[in-house]
Amino acid sequence: MRTEQLNRGLVVSTLLLFMGCVPCKHPLSDEKSSKVDERLIGEWQFYRGDKPDADSAPVFVGKVKGSEATLEAVQCDVDKEGHVVVERVPLYTTKVGSLFLISMARQEVKKDRETAYDVAMYEMPEKDTVNWYVMDDQVVGAAIEKKSLPGTVNAQTIFGKRHYADVKITASPEELRKFIEKIGKKCFLSELATTMKRVPAK
Repeated sequence: MRTEQLNRGLVVSTLLLFMGCVPCKHPLSDEKSSKVDERLIGEWQFYRGDKPDADSAPVFVGKVKGSEATLEAVQCDVDKEGHVVVERVPLYTTKVGSLFLISMARQEVKKDRETAYDVAMYEMPEKDTVNWYVMDDQVVGAAIEKKSLPGTVNAQTIFGKRHYADVKITASPEELRKFIEKIGKKCFLSELATTMKRVPAK
């Protein structure tokens, strides 16, 4: 392995690249209310277009021992100093209507700060491919401004159009679920954020 390849992104940094648009105070589901989507279990590789992402190490997804409701994503790599780096992140999967959704804690949050979560939608057009979609911060921001979803937002009008920044959802899991049930896929960007493909068993 070449030195310049040793600092590849692990699961948190990789996922946050596309899940970091709208932080949530609470996960959509947790250890008690989640339901494991066993289709996600296995070894996966992130892709950019039709090619594997050389900057991302493979990710292993499996069940957490002792829990019937939680998945865990694990990545392992070697940093520039030659140290082994292992990252483990709990994943909470659930369904809202026909939508498959996942919540992940932001591991980069400092211990003395409140944990935030990212919620994304995923689709599996085939068993070995997962397509990821992030929340639309403009749709969510507008809903927060209209008081139809609890949260905070900075809103301003630019050239006669409302724009939203620093969007954060403070809604309870139940409130967020009802909001997603109401507007469905409109809560998420239609543009594909990233894709994972299953690594064939050796």
